[in-house]
Amino acid sequence: MLLLMKPSVEEIARVICAGDLREAGVPTDILADAVERLWPVVAARIGQGDSAGFASLPTDLKQREHEYARLTGPKLEAENNHF
Repeated sequence: MLLLMKPSVEEIARVICAGDLREAGVPTDILADAVERLWPVVAARIGQGDSAGFASLPTDLKQREHEYARLTGPKLEAENNHF
């Protein structure tokens, strides 16, 4: 029998973050580092601002949100509720 595991919020956030950054043209040589830093922004949006399954959100989440918006452009910031 095949047992399917439900992906974690972190896994989902990382996939969405990578896709958004790739679509925005973030160079592949910095993509992994950018996803590592910015996936909590997406996770917080998925969780609608709560801890979304983390022990705690990064203390610099607001700064990361601005960085994410800058990298992904005004299109995604305008669609803030697309998650």
